[in-house]
Amino acid sequence: MVAVVADVEILLPYSKSLKDKRMIIKSLIDRIGNKGCASISEVDYKDVLQRSRLGIACVSPDSSSANQSIQRIKNKILSKDDVVLLKFEVNFFSL
Repeated sequence: MVAVVADVEILLPYSKSLKDKRMIIKSLIDRIGNKGCASISEVDYKDVLQRSRLGIACVSPDSSSANQSIQRIKNKILSKDDVVLLKFEVNFFSL
């Protein structure tokens, strides 16, 4: 079994208020976590208007499927027009 933890920083250039930011973040979290394969939370920059840091974790039976899952998540973030990916750092843990 493999656990994957991703530290993700994003820029939200079109966010004009904290309400806008939270709406974009909620949409992104819903989009990523929709299949139930990942747990996502905003972990930093909660009161910063155009920036956010997300913590993402998922568990897979092997490293190959863990890598596929984390790449799918990264691609979903990259496909959002209102989000700029600044950092996507991944750590794998064998259990």
